[in-house]
Amino acid sequence: MIRTVYFLIGFWIHQILILPLLGLALGLRRMGHTQASLRISQRVGLDWGKLLLFMAGVKVTRHGEIDWPKDKGVLLVGNHQGAFDIPIWLVGSGRDVAFIAKKELRSI
Repeated sequence: MIRTVYFLIGFWIHQILILPLLGLALGLRRMGHTQASLRISQRVGLDWGKLLLFMAGVKVTRHGEIDWPKDKGVLLVGNHQGAFDIPIWLVGSGRDVAFIAKKELRSI
């Protein structure tokens, strides 16, 4: 129970603290600096995933190496077995990750 309380407190403090960074990324994107905006967003996402997994006591282990193409994107499909799919993909894939969701999830 106490771990859950620590997790929720840490999660929401982190969410509040990253708002200025995400605002900066949005401003850069609107000014046409898409690469800088993307780097900030990816870094924030990776740090968020690491913090979330750390606070929950989750250790991600990747077995073996995958020969990811350097010049192409890769489609990774998760089967949503739990709430940690997104942070595990962010941390465990070893590369920049973006997500696609159906339009109905915008309201959530």
